[in-house]
Amino acid sequence: MRHHCSCTERCNKRHYNNVAEGQSPSTNLQGDIEFRGVHFSYPSRSEVSVFNGLDLVVPSGSVTAVVGASGSGKSTLPALLMRFYDPSSGVLQIDGTSVRDFSPQWLRSHISIVHQVPAQWP
Repeated sequence: MRHHCSCTERCNKRHYNNVAEGQSPSTNLQGDIEFRGVHFSYPSRSEVSVFNGLDLVVPSGSVTAVVGASGSGKSTLPALLMRFYDPSSGVLQIDGTSVRDFSPQWLRSHISIVHQVPAQWP
């Protein structure tokens, strides 16, 4: 967890989104996540579409693995969820509330990601 926090602190300093904006939920969230019609391109490569109408529902309490080829958007999902970036269009919600309504700092302190790095064999 310590590694996660230090990474979050470094990312917060980049100010992709103002971490002070938005609200911290006053009640516990269930954790239902929905990407609906999400379109996104990274600002540094705006001509390359990462998501073009992505629809994805992750029910609360489920275990979800995202797999795909390099560059297919696997790491972009949590980057959008934690508001390091915002989609150009579409809706990203937690329990029916847009993530844009949440404080990025609050989101980043309540979401953990486990990356799997496959062993590479000669």
